[in-house]
Amino acid sequence: MSSDLNITNSIFKGFNDKNGLMICGYEHGHSISDQERNKNTTGPFHNTELECTFANQTPRFGEVAKTWPYQKTIKKWFSSWGVPLDENGLGGNLEKSIILTNWANTQGHKMGIETKISSKLLSDEQVDNFLLHIDSFRPRVLLLMGSQLIHCLNNQKVISRFEAIVGKRVSIAKSIQQDMAEGRRFKVYFQEFQKNAGAHCQVVCFPHPSGSIGLRDGYIAQYKKLMAPIISQFS
Repeated sequence: MSSDLNITNSIFKGFNDKNGLMICGYEHGHSISDQERNKNTTGPFHNTELECTFANQTPRFGEVAKTWPYQKTIKKWFSSWGVPLDENGLGGNLEKSIILTNWANTQGHKMGIETKISSKLLSDEQVDNFLLHIDSFRPRVLLLMGSQLIHCLNNQKVISRFEAIVGKRVSIAKSIQQDMAEGRRFKVYFQEFQKNAGAHCQVVCFPHPSGSIGLRDGYIAQYKKLMAPIISQFS
């Protein structure tokens, strides 16, 4: 594996090293609240010698990992889809099948407006960074965390190189919205790629878990019928 990989949990051979479930956000956050949590929490920090899963990052990052809103929200979503993650030890097959990364290899307080996000993510460096991770892990399922990521993926600068790795688009990205009695209705995008009868990649793009104003866990829970079969194949 390349030393340039930007991942925050361990690689488990036969699980997430190939054909696993990749969770991909914009970039590493480092907000003021993140910095305060890090200052006020004791324990090991970024000890890459210790194995950890996305579900339980405390061996590598200490107890502060339990407070990170992005990870906490995604784990709540998994539970709402009927596939809760085991946060004890290294868990089981599902937990070992997940790899956590970001499109960009940078760290920032916030991504900014949509045009700024696209400009940054579609820079040569960041497109290369994203595709390096796709080529290294060749995920069977790719969960994009941030609404702009599906548009970046299908940008002419990215899509042909992505298809060369995982296969041709079976269809365009299809947005699905759920009913909501109150609050905002967000779009979740589904798209599939297939290389041959035995190799495919399912892409699902969600709003950003900790950066989307008005996004409710109950709204994402309504995608259970769609998400449960996608996630449970790794159990």
